[in-house]
Amino acid sequence: MHGMARMKLLPSAFDRLNTYSAPTACLFTTGAMIQLLSIVMLFSERAYQFAYSLCTASIVISWTLAAAYMAKAWLAQERGQGASEAPRIRAVDGICAACSAAFLVVAIAVSGVEQLMMCCIAYIPGIACYIWARVEQHQKVFTARERLLAIILVAIGIFMIGYVGANGIL
Repeated sequence: MHGMARMKLLPSAFDRLNTYSAPTACLFTTGAMIQLLSIVMLFSERAYQFAYSLCTASIVISWTLAAAYMAKAWLAQERGQGASEAPRIRAVDGICAACSAAFLVVAIAVSGVEQLMMCCIAYIPGIACYIWARVEQHQKVFTARERLLAIILVAIGIFMIGYVGANGIL
């Protein structure tokens, strides 16, 4: 979090260090999130299953985006649009990246999107902190597409909070 604050992605409150050079706000926030997760796990009947399912869904998002980005970079390189100083991506690697991205999207769809949608709950505080940082720096918060995506993610997150509470998923 401290590194993200130094890059101006989080509010300056997360960039401040105490007299011992420790990022107090980052440590407090991380500790609070861990405690919140511990409390949720304490009252959950299927705590382990919930935890590994949610972690798997979160990781799959990163893998899908990484594979899609590599496929996009390979396609740009093949069209002659890639950065000249960037290392060349072999065709076999670009094809593997495209296949991986496609496979992960299909795997998410087949396994159900419930856990994936649960990840949106965690995006709500992140989006709020990002907005706070951009306003603090007097910069434009979102482009039109980013605003739409943020609204969709927050709406899904709020829906899932209600869904979890109503159906006793935890």
